[in-house]
Amino acid sequence: MDTTIFIEDQLSKLHPCFSVQTRIAIVGAGPSGLSTAYALAKLGYGNVTIFEKRQSVAGITLLFLQDEAKRSGHIGIHALSGIASDSTLDFLKLNGLSSLPKSVAYGYTASGYGFVQDMPYAYIQEFTRTSMAGKIRRFKEGYMSMWQKLSQSLPFEVLCNTEVLMVKRHISGVRVTVKNADDEQKLMKFDKIIFSELGELTGVEFPDLPSLDSYLSFWGTHPVTGSKTLYTWINEEGQVVDQRTYSELQANASHIAQKLLTSKKPTFKPGDRVLLVYLPGLEFIDAFIGCLKAKIIPVPVLPPDPLKRGGQALLKIHNISNLCNTVAILSTSSYHRAVRTGFVMNVISLTNSNERSSAFWPDIPWIYTDSLIKKYRSQSWKLKDLESEAISSESQPDDICFLQFTSGSTGDPKGVMITHGGLIHNVKTMRRKYKSTSRTILVSWLPQYHDMGLIGGLFTALVSGGSAILFSPMTFIRNPLLWLQIMSDYQATHSAAPNFAFELVIRRLESDKVKNHAYDLSSVVFLMVAAEPVRQKTLKKFIDISRPFGLCQEVLAPGYGLAENCVFVSCAFGEGKPILIDWQGRVCCGYINPNDSNVDITIIDPETLKEHEEYGKEGEIWISSLSAGIGYWGNKDMSQKTFFNELDNHKGKRYTRTGDLGRIIDGKLFITGRIKDLFIVAGRNIYSADVEKTVESSSKALRPGCCAVIGVPEKTLIGKGISVPETSDQVGLVVIAEVKEGEPVNEEIVEEIKARVTEEHGVSVASVKLIKPRTISKTSSGKIRRFECLKQFTDDALVLAKKPNISKKILSRSFTTGSTIEGRRLHLPLDKSPNFQPRNDGKNVSEIINFLKRLVAEQTGLEVEKISATESLVSYGIDSIGVVTAAQKLSDYLGVPVGAVDIFTATCISDLASFSGNLLPESQPWSMTTTCYLPEVEAEFLGHDIPPSTIWKLTIWLLQLLAITYISFILVFPAFVSSSMFMKLHPLILIEEMSFTSSLIAIVLAPLAWISYIFLTCLFLSLFGNSFLQLNYVLTPEVSIWSVDFVKWWALSKAQELAAKFLAVYLRGTAFLNYWYRMQGARVGSSVIIDTVDITDPFLVSFGEAAVIAEGVMIQSHEVKNGVLSFHSVQVGRNSTIGPYAILQKGSVVGDGAEVRPLQKVEGVNPIIRSEKASKLCKVYSTSVLFPLLFWMLSKN
Repeated sequence: MDTTIFIEDQLSKLHPCFSVQTRIAIVGAGPSGLSTAYALAKLGYGNVTIFEKRQSVAGITLLFLQDEAKRSGHIGIHALSGIASDSTLDFLKLNGLSSLPKSVAYGYTASGYGFVQDMPYAYIQEFTRTSMAGKIRRFKEGYMSMWQKLSQSLPFEVLCNTEVLMVKRHISGVRVTVKNADDEQKLMKFDKIIFSELGELTGVEFPDLPSLDSYLSFWGTHPVTGSKTLYTWINEEGQVVDQRTYSELQANASHIAQKLLTSKKPTFKPGDRVLLVYLPGLEFIDAFIGCLKAKIIPVPVLPPDPLKRGGQALLKIHNISNLCNTVAILSTSSYHRAVRTGFVMNVISLTNSNERSSAFWPDIPWIYTDSLIKKYRSQSWKLKDLESEAISSESQPDDICFLQFTSGSTGDPKGVMITHGGLIHNVKTMRRKYKSTSRTILVSWLPQYHDMGLIGGLFTALVSGGSAILFSPMTFIRNPLLWLQIMSDYQATHSAAPNFAFELVIRRLESDKVKNHAYDLSSVVFLMVAAEPVRQKTLKKFIDISRPFGLCQEVLAPGYGLAENCVFVSCAFGEGKPILIDWQGRVCCGYINPNDSNVDITIIDPETLKEHEEYGKEGEIWISSLSAGIGYWGNKDMSQKTFFNELDNHKGKRYTRTGDLGRIIDGKLFITGRIKDLFIVAGRNIYSADVEKTVESSSKALRPGCCAVIGVPEKTLIGKGISVPETSDQVGLVVIAEVKEGEPVNEEIVEEIKARVTEEHGVSVASVKLIKPRTISKTSSGKIRRFECLKQFTDDALVLAKKPNISKKILSRSFTTGSTIEGRRLHLPLDKSPNFQPRNDGKNVSEIINFLKRLVAEQTGLEVEKISATESLVSYGIDSIGVVTAAQKLSDYLGVPVGAVDIFTATCISDLASFSGNLLPESQPWSMTTTCYLPEVEAEFLGHDIPPSTIWKLTIWLLQLLAITYISFILVFPAFVSSSMFMKLHPLILIEEMSFTSSLIAIVLAPLAWISYIFLTCLFLSLFGNSFLQLNYVLTPEVSIWSVDFVKWWALSKAQELAAKFLAVYLRGTAFLNYWYRMQGARVGSSVIIDTVDITDPFLVSFGEAAVIAEGVMIQSHEVKNGVLSFHSVQVGRNSTIGPYAILQKGSVVGDGAEVRPLQKVEGVNPIIRSEKASKLCKVYSTSVLFPLLFWMLSKN
């Protein structure tokens, strides 16, 4: 406790959320509980009740010396001499006394014990009863009398001999069931409850250790925390799927370290770098700590989509690997299998693509740590043996702990060298600021390779000795409210997220107002908002909407940090103050204390590199802290400029340049912007150079090196009639690009730019401006002047390229995919007359719902009537690419931008329509309607169908010949393998004169060879047929018969048809035929009986549980008409029956319990519903089984 600050000022920071009228219960009247009660009394609280199950307060508060004296069996000074033998004079100096009172000294010397300098401090502990110069006072009997007198002086009710039996939390308060000495139970209601053990767990004392792995070793072997669960992994349903205790993590990491150190291929030595490429999960932390124990430097990276060709994530991994000279990739076996599958698919795929990428995986070995752990757990190895082999010595504070690559430019990655000392300093700083202890329960969904999720989440929980509940970022994006649910279920105390996450939660809660969300967030004491600009409007909305859940403004902690300082720099938390903003609406992100030894924050003039003397002036933020990195790996010049700076008035201090702009007002830090060419859109750091490369490669019509990507403020875009989603952080991405001489300027270039940027970088483009050649602003050295481009865009000074006047509608069919692309833009008449009404084209929610249904029908092939507004787009099988496409089309339809994340997180189509409808008035400003406020007007691009050329037809025929060769390989090679196995198993059958035994063996082996041929054919069809030939029916529901996609479909269909008629026919009526079709992609429920092999396009067929498909049934999911091949799924519900030789055509739907009669033909437009008899049976089942089951479940709860 700081003795320079009044106690009232310190106590006011305990928990500022409680009003003085709050009904508070304190469980436990020991020193901790009574101290809390005393603090509340000093703060003016009057409605407090204290429960103590013993007959008196103070608990067992004997001194350590007194406990040891009792155990010694001696009396008097001899009982304490051995354990308190230090000199009294030294002891007093350590406690603020410069001399020993004569009354005490004479008592010692006169009794003949010896000289004063020989007096052990055991003497004053045992014999001194009175005040020593008014500074040291000893209480008899372990200070219990002091606590008893304190309890009597409190204005509260103290109930001894009262045991707390049950505590139930509700939104309205807390219900406590207690039992007194007479065994009488009583239910009492309170607003808040405080358990006296608010510090560390019993028997736990926080240690001061030098490294992360030393903390794990300490907690993993501690008798209290060794078996405690450190990490819990939650799936999308909120269920626990994986866990690690401290001791388990210690054992896993030690085993991985031992395996790395004893590896032969590759061989590792201390200081080697390895890439950590893991999908979200606990396997990552096993590998990370294992590397630390082996003194190998881990390099966490974002795992790319393994099935995707190239991409920014893979390109960045390639560049990082080259920069660090990594020797291996640590990952899981399943992820590497997916990577290899994706590689083969991209190499062998027949699809012609112009989108070639130079990115490829580094040519270094892969090590599967999950396989190492599985093998280790199956053996009875001892941790002690592992540690002796893996850990030769503790890590030193100056040793590099890991390389933290910032979210900077892909082409120029910067890896911050984080030392063990810097990491621990940063984590301990957060621990003190967050008030984190071994009782902390942290909930985090932040990426494990990101500094905020890794250091602020995983490492802070580990060092504190607490627990962390974790789940995937994608799980949060799909279901933002799961975050609140997990915090409520586990009574979380700490959590953190960027600003956009709070926006998503707000939107979901607002759309679900009809639902009664019973979250209990009263246990949360710290909720950080950081990693991107913090918006006051977001925080206010979040507090208002979550106040019924028990959250208050004071638990919010707007913060600031950066990877160059590990992660944490400051946060506005702990002072009991409201959220503060400056005159520009910027949120305070930290309190500046000039005497803070952990971090020194200074505002510098970026031009003169001198400290600003003017009060509140904006400048670059410089920080000096022991948490700072020691440089960028392999970049000495940049390291010197960033990490090693000095100020004239702070000699000896090393300052780190942040590149961020800010100001300090009244000791409050406000972040105002960035110096570098970086802007944040929808929570993502966007570097202009990276996006410009993507834009230039999107079209051959663009001039290389003549493109600028700029971040334009939302107000500027709105002024031009271009609005951006609320989650875009008030910035929209604008592309300015030159076109080549003579190249036609059309809508396809714009759409291709938008699509490529969205796919590569995950953000939407607000506007694309195509300008004339040699008109973009550049420096004398040829560099793009982005700031000048921004000014020209704002002033409408860009020299736009002219677009041709085309009067026909273009409806072009791609000969590669066969899909159709319709170019269209809204054309509005220019009205320069004043109009003070907000622009709205009159679209209502119903019209938007109908548009969304048509959009789903386009991508899935379902009929509009079968699409429900209560289901989400994702539930219809639309993947991430489809979501991005839907976002673009919906944005074009509404005239306002709708983000892909908005579609991804919408609960249903109706919810998305309501949200989109609200965007219309919100995005339109009240102003005079002039040309500068109209949406961007594009010319209409019109055209006609393009017939295939003779050369293209010959190409398709050639591809069909190649396809025949390929499917012949798929069907013939399994036969060769089976026959070879048959021959090797019994070589005697080759002898001309065969014996009876040989003949018998041949007869037995022949069926086995036939069965193996069937199995291998099915396997080959799945691996080499479906993987490379099967189309994405969602993205391409229609293809031209003169397209490559048609050739792929035809080849796969013929291979499946031949295999079914000659092999699968022998499996009819058995469960093996179910597995056959499952491997071909069909969704087959349990207990399904299939007695037919006339099923085309199995991937589009689904059979519900207990369905019966009789003999001769034909199921066809495609149709060829007018030169177009179209697809539509076929669905057969549960308990349905398809009679013999019935026909189910494209788009057929057979409802649950329905029956299709023999020889009946079912078309997609005529769905079959269940019969009246089946409906009655279902009602009887619901009444007799489901209702009693539901009643039983409710009674249990």
